[in-house]
Amino acid sequence: MNLPDPIPIPPGFQGFDSRGALRIYERYLPHWRQEGAFYFVTFRLVDSIPQLVANQLAEEARIWRDRILREEQQHDGHLPDRLAEEWHEFQRRYMCKLESIMDNGLGSCVLRDTTVRKVVADALMFFDRNRYNLQGFVVMPNHAHLCVQPRHGWELETLLRSWKGFTSRELNKRLARRGTLWQQDNYNRIVRDAQHFVRVIRYIANNPAKANLREDEFTVWFPFQCEATSESVERTSKSVHATGTQHGLQDGEAVVREDTPRYGDADDDHW
Repeated sequence: MNLPDPIPIPPGFQGFDSRGALRIYERYLPHWRQEGAFYFVTFRLVDSIPQLVANQLAEEARIWRDRILREEQQHDGHLPDRLAEEWHEFQRRYMCKLESIMDNGLGSCVLRDTTVRKVVADALMFFDRNRYNLQGFVVMPNHAHLCVQPRHGWELETLLRSWKGFTSRELNKRLARRGTLWQQDNYNRIVRDAQHFVRVIRYIANNPAKANLREDEFTVWFPFQCEATSESVERTSKSVHATGTQHGLQDGEAVVREDTPRYGDADDDHW
């Protein structure tokens, strides 16, 4: 995809502050929280990876969660810089493993359908610039990535529950199905600095090409202009979806805002 060079950094961007106040939210993985931070978030369909692999990943996460809790108790609620770096490296390895499996297109892949994906894309954009500042997303056949900054008074957990709860109900009705749609836990990490932000945006843009998806199998959106060879679609009310006929590996469904500079070459390194 043709991202602008340089990729614009959002006004007031705030990276991870290792000396600042840090909250750790516990579920299956420890999740770090800081006021004003930007997050790279991944959530996936419940059947997107084999159960045996999911169990192995959960055990790795449990070991790390216990280690972080011990270190916090020993350091008055703060993590040593050494451990923070080791945690970043674990997250990188964990996510690379998860990504390689999800990009194989396992499971039901209900998001491969354009009308199903539109429900997820619309939900992500619905409260943009109200509850959060959305910096971009891609909806893949069995998972989604996004970069987001929750606004003051809104926790990332609340936003994720809202997105996943609404889309679960809507899609279960549309697909005449029952039961769990999304995996309960989510992968998310604080964007460390401006360079990391650029890598995250490039990764989101490039993920469909990396997974060898066809033009009708994904939805990608950024708050700057999408360059398409056949058609550019402007956002009118909340969002507009168009099946793009962009060239080469840029093919895919694009959702484009009214306000806009434009977007480009992505590499795989979002870490």
